[in-house]
Formats: sequence, C-alpha cells, structure tokens
Amino acid sequence: MFFPIFSFFLPKSEKKLNMLYMNHKNRGMFLEKIINNTIEFYCENGIGIFHKKNLDISFKAVSKDLAVNDAFIFKKSTVDYYGIYKGIFVAFEAKSTNENVLNLKQIPEHQLSYLQKIREHFGCAFFIIFFKQLEKFYIVSIDKINLSWKSIPVAFLQKEGFEIPLTYPGIIDFIGYIDQMI
Repeated sequence: MFFPIFSFFLPKSEKKLNMLYMNHKNRGMFLEKIINNTIEFYCENGIGIFHKKNLDISFKAVSKDLAVNDAFIFKKSTVDYYGIYKGIFVAFEAKSTNENVLNLKQIPEHQLSYLQKIREHFGCAFFIIFFKQLEKFYIVSIDKINLSWKSIPVAFLQKEGFEIPLTYPGIIDFIGYIDQMI
C-alpha cells in the first residue's frame, strides 16, 4: 500500500513506501523514520532529548573484509525509544499495523513490563501506534492499556488516547500529549 499524502515528507530515496510495506522485515520503517525526524527536531530545538535504542548484538564471526558472518541478539531490548522531557524520564514503544486493531502479541511481555515499571517510578511510558490503512498515528499511555485484551482497537484509542497529526516537515509532534500524561 502506498500513502501519497505522506510521500512528500520523505527524501526521494524513501518515496517507495509501498516497498517498505510489502516487506515484513521493514514493516515499521515508515513510523520509525517519522519518529526519528521528530526526536531530531526536538533535540535541535532544545525541547527534549530522545534516543532510539539499538539492539544489543554480539558478533561471533567477522571476515577480513569486515563482513559479518555470524551474529546474534545478546539480550532483549527494552523499548524502541527513551529520553528526558522536563526532567521526567520518558520511554515508549512504536508499533505499526495494517489492521484496525493492534494485536497485543506484537508487544513482547518484557516490553510491557518495562513500560509499567517506568510508570510505577513516575516516568512517562506510552505507545505510538500507526494504523496504515487509516493513515493515522495515535499515542496512548501504558496506564490505559488493559493487558488482558488480545488487541487494542482504534475505537479505544480514539477515546482513551490521542490522535497525533503528521505535520511538516514529516514529524508527529507528541510533546503536547506527553504534557497531558504527566
């Protein structure tokens, strides 16, 4: 699926969004690119400091020409992004879905547990969810998620979360929503 309304926000090399959506491995790349643009904007303008968390990867074998022959994930990652805003620790997970619901099986138990612990320690913990068919972004606090559910329907997010508009230059300004959650 190709989203023409979003394509002008991305460099020409990334305008082939339909290729990103067709490849399961890259299913969240569009959302990741938008969030990375947003957190870069926040850092450059002194609004907040946020980082993308990298996976802890251990390399077993690297050839002489520096090609990786064998590698594995050393330990499970906590969440996709973390940072600080107004002196408060912020942690969030970004998820994309082709459906009108987000299947909670897409979120590993250790990530849910981590976000709950952040909240228990008075940090701000939430999800940013992109519904590809609707071309909409939502933000919802971990406090609002019922972990006994099998999925999070978009109708629930319309009531308990916030829709985040995509603005120029390809950012989703979620700071105002963090202010409402803290």
